[in-house]
Order: sequence, then structure tokens, then C-alpha cells
Amino acid sequence: MIKRKRAILMVMVALCLNVTVYSQNITLIMNDVTVKKAMDELKKRSGYSFVFSSEDVDTKKKVSVSVDRQDIHKAVEQILTNQGVTYEISGKNIIIKRISPDVKQEKVRLLSGRVVDNLGEPIIGATIVVKGTNNATITDLDGNFIISAASTDKLVLSMLGFISMEVVGSKISSHPIVMKEDIQMLDEVVAIGYGSVKKSDLTGAVTNIASEKIMNQAKMNDPIQALQGQIAGADITSGNSPGSTSSIIIRGYNTLMRSGGDAPLIVVDDAPFLGSIDQINPAEIEKIDVLKDASSTAIYGARGANGVIIITTKRGQKDGKIAIEYDGYFGMGKSFRDFDVMDGPTYAAYREQAHINDGAGADNAFDDVQKRVMQNGQYVDWQKLLFDDWSYKTNHSVSVNTSNGRNRNMVVLGYNKDQGIIDNMAYQRFTGRFTGDMDLHKNVVLGYSISVSHAHRDIGDANVWRMGTRMDPISEVYDADGNLNAYTNKWMLDKSLVNPILDTQKENVDVQNKRNNVSGNLNLNWEIIKGLKFKTTFTYSFAATESGAYFGPKSNNRKLTFNGANYNKSTNQQLNFTNSLNYSKTFATKHKLDATIVHDMQTYETDAVGLAGFDIPYYGMWYNVNEAQQQVTYGSNKNEWTLLSFMGRVNYTLLDRYLLTLTGRYDGSSRLAKGHKWDFFPSAAVAWRINEEPFMKELGNLSNLKLRLSYGVSGNTAVDTYATQGQYGRYPYTFGTDEVSAWGYVASLIANPELGWERTAELNVGLDFGIFNNRITGALDVYERNTYDLLMQRTLPTITGYNQVWQNIGQIRNRGFELSLQFVPVETKDFRLSISGNVSYNKNEIVKLFNGKEDYPANNWFIGQPVSVDRFYEYLGVWQLEDYQEAKKYKQEIGTAKLKDADGNYIYDQNDMDIYNKIPKWLAGMTINAQYKQFDFSIYTYGRFGYGTRMETLTYDTSSCRFNQIGIYDFWTYLNPINGHPRPSLEKNSYLAGSSWAWRDLSFVRIKNINLGYTLPLKISRKFYCKSLRMYAAVDNPFLFTNSDYKGIGLDPENCNSEASARPLTTFMFGLNLKF
Repeated sequence: MIKRKRAILMVMVALCLNVTVYSQNITLIMNDVTVKKAMDELKKRSGYSFVFSSEDVDTKKKVSVSVDRQDIHKAVEQILTNQGVTYEISGKNIIIKRISPDVKQEKVRLLSGRVVDNLGEPIIGATIVVKGTNNATITDLDGNFIISAASTDKLVLSMLGFISMEVVGSKISSHPIVMKEDIQMLDEVVAIGYGSVKKSDLTGAVTNIASEKIMNQAKMNDPIQALQGQIAGADITSGNSPGSTSSIIIRGYNTLMRSGGDAPLIVVDDAPFLGSIDQINPAEIEKIDVLKDASSTAIYGARGANGVIIITTKRGQKDGKIAIEYDGYFGMGKSFRDFDVMDGPTYAAYREQAHINDGAGADNAFDDVQKRVMQNGQYVDWQKLLFDDWSYKTNHSVSVNTSNGRNRNMVVLGYNKDQGIIDNMAYQRFTGRFTGDMDLHKNVVLGYSISVSHAHRDIGDANVWRMGTRMDPISEVYDADGNLNAYTNKWMLDKSLVNPILDTQKENVDVQNKRNNVSGNLNLNWEIIKGLKFKTTFTYSFAATESGAYFGPKSNNRKLTFNGANYNKSTNQQLNFTNSLNYSKTFATKHKLDATIVHDMQTYETDAVGLAGFDIPYYGMWYNVNEAQQQVTYGSNKNEWTLLSFMGRVNYTLLDRYLLTLTGRYDGSSRLAKGHKWDFFPSAAVAWRINEEPFMKELGNLSNLKLRLSYGVSGNTAVDTYATQGQYGRYPYTFGTDEVSAWGYVASLIANPELGWERTAELNVGLDFGIFNNRITGALDVYERNTYDLLMQRTLPTITGYNQVWQNIGQIRNRGFELSLQFVPVETKDFRLSISGNVSYNKNEIVKLFNGKEDYPANNWFIGQPVSVDRFYEYLGVWQLEDYQEAKKYKQEIGTAKLKDADGNYIYDQNDMDIYNKIPKWLAGMTINAQYKQFDFSIYTYGRFGYGTRMETLTYDTSSCRFNQIGIYDFWTYLNPINGHPRPSLEKNSYLAGSSWAWRDLSFVRIKNINLGYTLPLKISRKFYCKSLRMYAAVDNPFLFTNSDYKGIGLDPENCNSEASARPLTTFMFGLNLKF
């Protein structure tokens, strides 16, 4: 069945070939009429015109025609019977030619046949041409075809992905024609930046994902999430809240700056994309190509240091038909995991013991409300109360493809709604993409693409997650009349902590973000002469963002004081102008040359205004914040930058097995200092297709073997727009004795006239392989990436009068390997099983910092360690009674945290701290697909390994009884002197929070998605006027496997290691795919 699906996609590509195809059925019944009258009637009914010489056809001859819903060829043959002519169809013309008298002609008749693959599955859209003519047709959805030809004519069969073949007309029979797959033709076309190549001709490390794999995952926040676990070396994480987007790191962290400096460049339809990735509807995407090594990314120069993600959207096809597709689902999600907080009785004992330990007395541990709750045993399970609801999510996409051959258009419309388990947290998105291509001339094509989107996100207050987990279970949520208590007990009143249920109501907390995006792309492709092509592209993008927040008096933000609000608006504009010239030619059948030169200009401009205040006299959300009576603040800003680039690339192939790629890019950035704005980024790559060597031909099971070697340099300018020019900050000056102040300005950031490019050099060695007719394929890459002249802010001594300065300092290294495998263990007519997986390893380390080998402990930067680490004292347990004298030396009490003193000086300092890695060393993913007849099944899993973090669930108010505690199942007392958790206290235990007790290994394996689908048989779907009708059920995030000491402490190692994070949900979905 997968063959059929693939064939449906292939036919769209195949029909873009310059072959005119006809298979129109008509009805024409006429008795004893002239040939001319029959021709006119056929033209009237079908739109086809006859082209002939009056000397060749007797138009006054009487004929009879009887065709009832049959192929047009049948009607033409009856009209031209006994005229001594032949014909061919070109476009909408039926061209008639006189048969030469000296050539013996076989009688032309209708030939019918069926085309299948090696498994007997029909090949849809295969082209059948009578050799030497333009007479052609295509196979239908069952692989059948009808064509007018003589028995001696040769029929040429062709189809993308299959070996072309010739069949003599007399051999057409009731037996199907079997076409063999062409392994080389099945090689995907991969985008490489300002061009594309077959995967077999790649010299760099590039991975691509087709639209089928993207859409098969159903629930996605954005297109990047579709790559999770699919791309070796790509570390992708996603949030849980509605509207949250994914982040991606390719081959490790390359910079010390965490504010987006490690993000890869995203390119959409040849233009850099700087918007929010969730504004792209996954249904709009044809494929995604990920460029990983420097030889591949060097064509993007300054923007390619962290990898490049090229998104190609769907465009109209040349099949001359209207095609409509619908893809939609509805799902409901629920949080099935809670933090292991104390229940009511345990928390009561913990609180009482804390008061005893700190001398406050057990009698003062509880107020009247708490005593009443304890007496009647009506403790509050806050997690169940707040987080037990169901969320719902729905997504709908409709695409329409229209074409008349010369003009091709595609429209994709989408709607997405995600309502979270908290009422005032939701997300809604509308998208539309309109693309088209017009053949202005046989060698000139004008294309356009317009994208519009509107996203509305209700953010709420993330504090709900924490308060709903940490709240005192000895509380009264409602008063005697059933109304919500603002404060659930006296302690909450004393601390001004409001009932968190109030924060879920929009009248108390309303935080929204609205984004409107419009992007237009206009491109012109001109083939000047054969092999020489010019392309010019102009792209303009505009985004308007509006965000506002209103906090009522009953919210935890305002704590029963005045209300407050803030309102911000910003706009972003991006302009890209790109011109490229490409020359491609094959010389003497041995030499292939493909050369490209490019000029690219990019400008970006943003401006913003904002206003905030408190005590607004009447409710108007945030729109009347200007009426605030207290602490009105305001601000505005604008910045713009420009990037100008010139680049070139040469691809050379010798004997179809020796490949060379040379690339160079010269970039100029307005962000950098004068004299350092321009730099050159070169790369080179070679590849050897070993399996094409004559001495390898005897290895019949070897389908592909290619060795790759590449080296390249790319850059980065991830600094603030005006960072090189220095910065002034506002500062209050006091005049006189009445403390009247005025605002002035003081230098805060010193200019650095030497600030230049951050550069990344990378060496990559790769091996692509395929065996057993590509039943097993894979790729292995080993790399070393060095980033030097790091862009970072260095803190300056206060005596300089400045706080910081931007400098080029230090070096970071990433070393690793990536392995990808695809395996088809079973493939029969009714059943197919395929398994794909990948595993990657990356070692990240700081090589140099200030003055070469000088660490920077204040930022946790250490030579030889990853760029992101934690430092802890080693937790040894609890000071016991017998340790009383030893504990006194450390000024500690019995029952408190006992830490390791590495240097034995009786002082806990930095010398006693160990370093813990926070970056995954190993990444892995696996997808299993199975098809049995009309059923399809897929399971998708991935994991991250070899890293951990300081758990905020364990460090927030550690050991204190002020809030409920997580992961404390037993604790030290004089009667229970355990060595696990220390004694409770009224205050936070900082020593415990800063020890390895709070560290957890975050390694995990997640089954991300399970999908089961059924496609109706074609005969049934046709009754619904569908070409294809598939129904499916799926479950997202059903299973998570972690270390045992993590369970209950965190809910999700990927995105919920804090009680202040949104809860992970398991979502059950039902969907429908339709094709008309």
C-alpha cells in the first residue's frame, strides 16, 4: 500500500515533464454525417481541434460514429476510417498526416494494458508514449491505460523512480506490464542553498525529511517538532503550554551566549526566516532539508555557523487538474502524572516537626483554619483540583492545486486550536499560503508565494503551576457559602498568597499575545541559453505583535491591592533581494560542471513601544493602562541591521563517481565594528562513489557506497545591533538637600572598535552506504567543530567606570559522530515493514577563555568542561548525634545536611564543588512503520542521555515547611535518625539546595507517537468521490521511561523539571485524510 501512496506523490512530479497526456472519455453518436460535421461536433464536445491539409482528408465523406463514454481515440479513429491517414495528439490539437504509400502500415487500433510494480501494486501516473510520436497517455488509479497504436509500434513506458522500458504493441495483453524500480532515480533531490542536487551527488552532511513523515506525526506545535528524533545530531526540545515553540541545537553549542546565539538559520523558499516558527503550518511543507557540516552551510556564511534548516513549501503541479486535499484531527489531552508532594497528614507532621526543631513550639504550628481541616480530615489535593481537567486540540488543513499547464497554483489554508487544562491558557492560529508559477515563455517562469498568519495566545500566569503544586494541603478552598476563599488559611494571609484558583479566571489574570504576519515572495527564473539560468528573488516580510497583561486585585500578582496592566506593540520588517546565476553542463559524457554565483542583501528593522501602570480606575483589560494612577512606566526602541553578501559555488563530477564542491562567501554585517564588518568564509568537499568503480561491480549486494570529506568555515554575529558603539544608561542625580532627583545618563557599555566575527571551522568525514538493493541504507559522519573568537560580554572592574564590554574571546570545541540507518526487513505484496533510526554523540567543551586558560566561575565557565554545567557540594547525608563535635567545626547542627569538604579546611567553598554536565551527550531516535493491505501503523520514539540538572522542585524553599515539599517520603528526627533527608525547618536550607542531593540524571526514552490508520479501498472511496480516504487514531506522548530517582521529582525530563512548568499531557486523537 505504501507503494501506492508513494506513486500518488510521484505522479505529481512526473506530470511536470514536458509530455502532453490525454485520457478523456466522451460520448458521440452520429449516423451518416460528413467527416467535417463529425469533426465539428467532436470539437464542440471535447475542445480538441483537427489540424490537417485539405489534400489529405476528404471532409465530405459520410461516416457514422458510435462512441459511448469511451476514450477520445475511439471517436477519432471512426471519423478517419478508411482515409489512409494517421494522427497524433499534441496539446488540444489532433494532427492528421497522410500515410506514405511506400510504407506498409499496420492497422491502428486501441491497445489497453495495466502497469504494476514488482509487488503487483498498480503504478499510478506512468506515461505511455508511442515511440516517435506525441501520442501519449497515462495510467489511472488502477494502473490501467488505453492508447491508439499499431501492433508493430513500440510503446515507451516511463515513471519517476522506475526504469524506463519499451514494449511492442503486439505484446500488450491481459498480463500486467511490470516496471522495475530505479534505485538511482529514487535518490531524493536535496536542497543545498541557492540550488539542489540529487542525494547521490551530495558531498556534505545533509539530511532531509519529506512531507509524509512530517504529517504522520499528527500533533505538532510547529514544523521543527517534526524533526525530533528524526535527524541525527539535532537536539530538539518542545514546551507543554499551548502555543509554545520548539528549540533546536545542531551538533552542540557553539557560543557562550544563550540568547539565541546557537539557533540554526531557517530558510523558507530561499529566504531567511526570522519570525516565530509556529506561524508555518506543517501542511504547507513539501520537505525539510537540514544542512549540518560547514561545507554545506558555508554558502550561508555569517548565518550558517549553527547549521541551516531549509523549508520548501508545496507548489502547484502541471497535471492540468484540480486536486483537493483535507487533513484534520480532533484530540483530547490529560495530565496523568503528578509531583510526589506530601499528603495532608504527612505535611502536618512535617510542619509540626519544623516548629519544634526551630524552637517555635508545636502549639504555634497551625492556625484555626488548619486545625479545623485536620480535625475533619478534609485535606486539599491541589494538583487534582487544578490540573485534572481535559484539554482539547483540533487542527484542519485544506489544500487546492489548480493548473492549466502554463499556470500552476496552490492554496493551503489551516486552522489550529489548542485549549489547555487551565481555562485562561490557550492558543489559536489561522494560516494561509498562496503559491503559483506562470510560464511567461518557454524559458521564463514567474513565481510567487504569499503567506499570511494570525496567532492568538492566552498565556495566563505560570505561577499557577507552582502554587497549584506547592500550596498547603491544610487549607479551606471554599467558604461556608461555596465561594472561593481569597486566602485559604491564616499563614497564606500573612504571606499574601492568594488562592491559585483565582489565577485561572480571566477576570483576574488575562495575559495575551497576538501576532499577524504577512510575507510575500516574487521570483523570476530565466534560462538564458541551454544550461545557463538566472534567478532573481524578492522577499518582504512584515510582522505585527501585540501583547497585553491585566492582573486584577484578586490575582497573586497583585495580592488584593491595586490592579495592574501593561501593553506592548512591536513591528518587524525584513527585506531580502537575491540574484543568482547558474551554469550546468556535461562535457564529453565524463565531466559534469555546475557553477553558481549569488548576490544577496538582507535588511531587518524592528520598533516597539510599551506602557505599564497600576491602579486603573475602571476595567478595560490593558487598553486603558494610560489611565493608571500609580507608577506609570513607558518605553520605546528601534533597531535595524543589514547584511550584504557575495558568494560562489562550483560542483564538479568526474565519471559520475568523483565529486568536488568548492564554496566561498564574502559577508558584510552592519553589527560589527568599522574595519571588521567584512569577512570571507570558504569551504571545500570531496566525495568518492566507490560502488561506481568497475572493481566493485562484482559485489552485487552493494547498492551504494560513498566516502565524503569536507572542511569549511562559517561565521556568527550574534550581538546586539549597536553593541560595538557602546551604550549609555539612565541614572538618577540628586540635587540639594530635599532629595529632588533628575535623570541623567552614564556610560554602561564601552565601545570596542576591534569587535569582529565569531568564526566556526569544521572538519567532517562521512560514509553513505546501501546494501541488498537498498533494503538497508545508512550514513555515518564523524566531525570536529571549533568555534573561536567567541562573541561575549566581559565584566569590567568598577574602577573603569563601565560594567561590561563586548569582546572576541576564547574557543569552544564540539566533537562527535552521527549514525543513521534505514532497514526494510519485510516487503511483500500485502505487508511492508520499515525501521529507521539514528544515534549521535557530541562532546562539548570550552577550550579557551580569558587569557587563554583562565576559568570564569561566576558564569560556571571552566576550561575542558561543557558550556552549560552546574556545580554542587557532594551530599553525604545528615549530621547524626555522634557527629556533634565534627558538625560544630562547620557551624552546623545535628539533623542538617552533611556535605563533603574536599580540601579539609572546615569551610565549604568553591574548592569543594564538583562539576555536573547539563548538555546531553547522546541522542537517539527510531521510527517503525508497517503496512498490511489497507492498514498502516507507525510508532515514533526518541531519547536524550548523559546529562542532568539541578531540580528546581528540590531547591525551591528546600526543607522549609512554608510550602508543601516534593520527593520527601521520610525525614530526620531524633526518634528517626535516618541518613536521607535532613530535618524540617521554618527556613530554606541553602546547603542542601546547593548539594548533589538536588541533582538528577535526566536521561530518558519517550514513545512520542503511536498512529494506526485505515485507507478505504479505492472502489469504496470513489463512492464518496474521493481518490483516497484514510481514517486514523493516534496517541501522543503515551509513555516515558526515566531513571527511578527522577520519578515524582520531575514530570518530564525534557520540559517539566520545575513545578512552575506546564504539565505534560497525553493526547488521544482521531483524524481524517481526504484526497479529491
